Amino acid sequence: MKKRKNNKKNINPVSFLIFVLVTLIGVVSFQVVELYKKNTELNEEAAIIEMQINKEKNNQKGLLEYKDYINTKEYIEKLARDKFGLIKPGEILFITEE
Repeated sequence: MKKRKNNKKNINPVSFLIFVLVTLIGVVSFQVVELYKKNTELNEEAAIIEMQINKEKNNQKGLLEYKDYINTKEYIEKLARDKFGLIKPGEILFITEE
């Protein structure tokens, strides 16, 4: 009887292991690069949001100061003079034509 030649090549286990390791290293490297890019984008977005928070805090501070101002006598007096034309007792109102 004749022995048949095996057309399949024998795969060296060390070569196969090296192939698998190189493939894994390639995949992991790709993932690391993608995660690094995503991390950079998120850090930039966080910086933008932090700037917006600071801007809104300053805006809130200004609004709180304005709220305190509109509760003062000076503001009420200015409003009464400007909008309603009121004067204090003893003052004379001059109206000019433009």
